[in-house]
Amino acid sequence: MRLQARTREQLENQAEQNRQALLTAEAAALVALKLTRNPPAPSSVAAFLQPRVIAARQNARAIGVARLVAESNSVGFFLLPDYAALAGEAVRDWARASRVAKSFATRYRAAVAADSATAVKKTAGAIQRIAATESSEAFSAGRAKALGLAPKTQLLRAWDAALDRRTCPTCSAADGTIVGVNEPFPSGEPGAVHPYCRCSWTLLTFDESGLIAPISP
Repeated sequence: MRLQARTREQLENQAEQNRQALLTAEAAALVALKLTRNPPAPSSVAAFLQPRVIAARQNARAIGVARLVAESNSVGFFLLPDYAALAGEAVRDWARASRVAKSFATRYRAAVAADSATAVKKTAGAIQRIAATESSEAFSAGRAKALGLAPKTQLLRAWDAALDRRTCPTCSAADGTIVGVNEPFPSGEPGAVHPYCRCSWTLLTFDESGLIAPISP
């Protein structure tokens, strides 16, 4: 099967749609994780946060996989996501959520001990970091897992970094890197290089690979 090649403009549009989908996932995660006006007691904040981190990751993964299917459709390959591999991500969700919730609980208890009146405000940055980091990692990792049944010899992945003043040197240098569809990137997976990583990747055909560098805005 020969897949349809897209123009550079179409590739840039796909990358931008991925970025917008990731921002949507991050915004939803932030809403889910924000402490309410009547936040839980310090002793129960980890139990409050953990299921919400899991839900945020599941939502981000679903958004990422939906974008992957749309991308594959755009080149004429109707991808059947590897749902068995995606189901296995539930274990990672639980482990990451448990670790994140315990870490935040320690920070929150310290903030409450120092000044209970402003504890929520003082830990708002930590909540934002969790929302951005967990949604981005799940978005990208879910897409990679869903590719398990893809045609390994016909598709590629290209690193897409949001290039601006906040982009770290590692992600900036990795932008435009192309690997096989089931191969790892040399710098790690987009979205999981560091906290607040906003990178993703775009699906390519071999015919499109010469158009990709640089593709960022």
